[in-house]
Amino acid sequence: MRMSLAVLALAAAWSGVASADEEAMSATIIGSNPLLSEGTAALMVERWQQGIELIERGLASTADTGDRAAAYSNLCAAHVALRDYDRALMDCDAALKLDAANWRTYNNRAAALLGKDRLDEALHDVETGLALDPEAATLRTTEKIVRNRLQRLYEPHRRRSSAATSHNG
Repeated sequence: MRMSLAVLALAAAWSGVASADEEAMSATIIGSNPLLSEGTAALMVERWQQGIELIERGLASTADTGDRAAAYSNLCAAHVALRDYDRALMDCDAALKLDAANWRTYNNRAAALLGKDRLDEALHDVETGLALDPEAATLRTTEKIVRNRLQRLYEPHRRRSSAATSHNG
């Protein structure tokens, strides 16, 4: 069984909207490759650098497309946790080239985009992920975070526009 991590702890820390349960990662150890499995296990206990090193070594020895996609998605999650958003985006893009049907990868990439203040793109990834799994609680929480950030970004502009209109009328 293979599944990628859906990291929300960092995004939750930015917004303060996630509960303790939602801050936890959702994960299953990757298939038969022991390095990928050990790396994923390390990420689950927030040993980010160790997890990254093990997964990168595991990627060198697996040709299985599904395992590779999950591994890249997990690397993306780890790099988001370390706030290395450019690297996270590269890993998520690699995962999506191999498997565009993994909602967790879209969630992870949304977190990386959120870290780079690319809010419209983050919302697009959340919406794409929700189209794949409308019941994904992690994606719903990420959606709230992104929409709250967008609202805070655009609300002052709306108030200024309204004030200018009322003064001119």
